Amino acid sequence: MTIVKLCGFTRTEDARVAAEAGADMLGVILWAGTPRRATTDQAAAIRQAVPEVELVGVFVDEQPERIDELVAELGLDWVQLHGHEPTEQIERYRGRCIRGVRDGDASGVPAGIPVLFDRPFGEHANADALAAHWRAAAALSGDVMLAGRLDPENVAAAVRAVRPWAVDSASGIEQAPGIKDHERIRTFVTHAREAI
Repeated sequence: MTIVKLCGFTRTEDARVAAEAGADMLGVILWAGTPRRATTDQAAAIRQAVPEVELVGVFVDEQPERIDELVAELGLDWVQLHGHEPTEQIERYRGRCIRGVRDGDASGVPAGIPVLFDRPFGEHANADALAAHWRAAAALSGDVMLAGRLDPENVAAAVRAVRPWAVDSASGIEQAPGIKDHERIRTFVTHAREAI
């Protein structure tokens, strides 16, 4: 069964709905460069609200020492590195690291590290671009978490096309950045789960 990760949480009420819907992982973005950024207080409240769901901290070019602090403080289950982190930093979190790739090139990701295969920041991909993205993801070896403009309307087709280890959505389940649409959360999880 495809693992479902939903990302960009800032509110406990949204996290509770996602957990009740059956999401396996929730992402909190601990990077100041996005409107979906969660403060450490918000992330801690989410951790407390849904202890049964794996919590992913998303980092972009953060110092390893600060990541270590937040892993301990927030009880993070996974560290998602989504910047230009060097291989040694990826290896530092082996066993709990997800490597985000936005440029289509996963060749530098160490073997055994799950790859979150994403689209470029701010891109509004059309159907042809998404289909090409899915084909590239399907050609990857190892655990692939498919991301990039996934929403309730296309996630089933994406799962059928790629057969990924996991899928991830942030903007596709929102009313506004960091504010989730509860019905879209439920539909996304259902469609991801039911895709065959």
